[in-house]
Amino acid sequence: MALIKKINAMSLFETFQNSTLRKDSFSYDACEAIVEFYEELDGDTEMDLVCICGEFTEYASAKEAAEDYFVEDEIKEASEDDCIDLFNSKGVWFQRLKNGNFLLMNL
Repeated sequence: MALIKKINAMSLFETFQNSTLRKDSFSYDACEAIVEFYEELDGDTEMDLVCICGEFTEYASAKEAAEDYFVEDEIKEASEDDCIDLFNSKGVWFQRLKNGNFLLMNL
């Protein structure tokens, strides 16, 4: 018999905050988006902090995220909207968070 605990954004955020190695990985808004993502995917997903950190990254802007994902020539003079369009054209899952940051699913 498995013991299952349903988590919400606050419990995920608190779990990260209580972790010594993963404390600053995600904001509360990112945790909220991650929980929603997994709920839409499958309601019975196991919580693994290392796995979540490997699957998602939070960025302050789409431009900052694009600098990690694309060749410099693709984004050298790109605006924030251009970077969002580039992510859309490549089929990358991302979400603008309530705090203005961007959450991306790592490729």
